[in-house]
Parts: sequence; C-alpha cells; structure tokens
Amino acid sequence: MVVFDTDVLIALLHGHDDARRAAHKYGGHDICITNFSWFELVKGALRTTKPKEKLAQLEQFFEGITVLPFDTADATAAGYAEATLAKKGRPIGIVDTFIAATCLVQKETLVTRNTKHFGKISELAVEKW
Repeated sequence: MVVFDTDVLIALLHGHDDARRAAHKYGGHDICITNFSWFELVKGALRTTKPKEKLAQLEQFFEGITVLPFDTADATAAGYAEATLAKKGRPIGIVDTFIAATCLVQKETLVTRNTKHFGKISELAVEKW
C-alpha cells in the first residue's frame, strides 16, 4: 500500500501525464489517501464556481479508494512530530503533519512532490513522483 499526497491527487484530477505515470507505477499496490487530503480536496472543490459539480467529480473519482482514518495513535504521532519540528524551528503546517503522522502509524510510504516539508520527518518514508 502507498499513500498519495494531495499534490498527486490534484494532478491526477487535472489529467496531468506525470501524475498518471506515478499512479501507473504504483498500480500493483493499494493506493490510498488520508482523510486530510480528502479535506483539502473538498475545500478546494467548494471554493470553485461550480462546487456541486466538483464534489460529484471527487466522489466519482475516488470511489473505491481507501481513505485512512485518524485516531489517537495518529494524533499522538502528530503531536510528537509537530513538537519536534517546532523545537527545531522547522514546522511544516498542521495538515501536512497530520498526513505524515497517518503514514507513520500505518507504516506506509507517502508519494508526494512536497519533499521539502515531508523530508523534515526523518522516520517518514517519502517517494517523490
């Protein structure tokens, strides 16, 4: 299983060839997303001029895709990560911290282009697409 970050998902929704190649590369794996990426996608859809259409597109596109839950183990991992990064003066933003914590707890690789943020968490397996 691999976890696609929001940037990959947006590129897939827009039909970008590089994102399609990334999805194809991981076609033999179960591809999933975090509920925080889902949140970011819904927020983006609601900010468009056609929110109902965009939401319907999201629901259709992601039908059958696993959305990973966020529980107390994830929250604890996020708390540790956020505190550690803050002490170093290197915060990455709370949503990215939650995405990273979900991947850490699930022991899954995060596929993203945002290696600048996610690379700050040394325990996190990150693959750039």
